[in-house]
Amino acid sequence: MEIDFETAGKPVRRLRKLLKRLPRNPSPEEVHDLRTQTRRLEAMLHAFSPESSSKEARILTVMKPVRRAAGRVRDMDVLIANASSLSSRVQAYGDGIVRLVEHMSEIRAEVAKRLYNIVKRRGKKARSSLKRFLRDLERIQAENSSNVPASPAAAQILAERLEHWPRLDKENLHEFRKGVKELRYMLQLVPDHHEQRVNAFAKVKDTAGDWHDWLELNCVAESVLDGENDADAALLREIRHVQQEKLRAALSTANALRKHGIEMPLAA
Repeated sequence: MEIDFETAGKPVRRLRKLLKRLPRNPSPEEVHDLRTQTRRLEAMLHAFSPESSSKEARILTVMKPVRRAAGRVRDMDVLIANASSLSSRVQAYGDGIVRLVEHMSEIRAEVAKRLYNIVKRRGKKARSSLKRFLRDLERIQAENSSNVPASPAAAQILAERLEHWPRLDKENLHEFRKGVKELRYMLQLVPDHHEQRVNAFAKVKDTAGDWHDWLELNCVAESVLDGENDADAALLREIRHVQQEKLRAALSTANALRKHGIEMPLAA
């Protein structure tokens, strides 16, 4: 298997810029970009040959706290947007949406501060590690003409695990989604990858992620709203209703992918 160098280098370069310039209160777009590029980097590192595993492990260790902190901020951004999308019926819910959004906004401020402090504390080391890795990519590219060689083992193992996944339900759908997302990132690294397969993976990633976000919103709402209050109870029912609709759509999309078979497109 070969990985296109230009594609492989993009998340590395992007991450170095984000780590250098991340503001104290990053926008939802900046947080999403940071988290997405970190996930892309992880998928790429998993796709490389075992010979560089020690270097990969060091980079993953440095980036893991950043990815987790960015994920927490991103979660709040999405949950706030989802809760706000219900505001067209605000009269039926009283001030429940306002209280819910204010609660999550406070959490968002806290976790954004934590993300900033982590990047400030670890950013220089992370950027140095990424710079060294980028130089390794450039060296490997020079030695191998245009593309970077990588082992198909990780992708094959992941594809086989997804292919033999147990019957999908709300208990294992989120983990299935994470596997599909990583396999999709790996596939995107390959020159002339199968675009239709990439789009099918993206659809599963998006629909299952959408459901999981509403599931998380329901958990937060249950901790903030009073089920004994009529307006709050109505809002909770609406959130659960949307959650169930999203679950049905996600299961349908994921099962459709499995019906057609999960190929191992990265195999040599």
